[in-house]
Amino acid sequence: MPARFKDLCLDASDHQALADWWCAALGYVRQVGESPRPLDWPVPIEDPPRRLLLSSPVLQVVNSNTVKDRFLFLFNDILVIAKPILHDQDNMMDPSTLTVLDRRFIIKNVVQLRNLRVKADRDDHRTQAHMSGSLKHSLTRTFVHNFVKDPDHAIAALFEKARSRDDPVGLGQLMFRTLDLDRAKLGDYLSRRTSKLVLKAYIDGFGFAGLRIDHALRVFLQSINVPSKPSSTHNPIEFILDPKPTFLT
Repeated sequence: MPARFKDLCLDASDHQALADWWCAALGYVRQVGESPRPLDWPVPIEDPPRRLLLSSPVLQVVNSNTVKDRFLFLFNDILVIAKPILHDQDNMMDPSTLTVLDRRFIIKNVVQLRNLRVKADRDDHRTQAHMSGSLKHSLTRTFVHNFVKDPDHAIAALFEKARSRDDPVGLGQLMFRTLDLDRAKLGDYLSRRTSKLVLKAYIDGFGFAGLRIDHALRVFLQSINVPSKPSSTHNPIEFILDPKPTFLT
């Protein structure tokens, strides 16, 4: 059975003080239950219900003649897309003009992160691009179908049909972008020592630079099923916890 990270439990001589320390260090809060917990019980801590992670002005390119000012607010569960109310002297791309709290916005859209999907390619109505895209999507569908049966055969067939030599970096990037891949088979493949370069390229796709390690682990472990008994002595968790994690620099 594939394993999935759920909770991290820590033993301590003073678990109440340790819980407060971790809350201060990670920005967590104590989990609130319906009734007070006895002091000798474990202390569960969790992320606050909603927390602002990032806010930034962006330019929405509508077409070759139209660009719109937008402002993004990324929370831990939703993405808010807003239209700033600008005055003549305002410059949205200059953060020194006004702070975010001093600005006024019109909310254009609110997206649940669990429903968010990212499409790498835009539709192109030119015939040549359409034919190329159809071929690429056909190869991807075949790859996904074969991967659940035999990952090694699926990878070999993909490179052969694409007339490409073995490319661990390209393979890792493809696995990151292909959300339909079987998560258990993916976890098993990335757990092999021979897949370390593929695993690094896969992890690089998340853009973990500057992200707290607990948040990075949570995102990573939601993307694959880590086998409870890997087929080799390697494990993706060992790689992501490397004392010199290149993907975080």
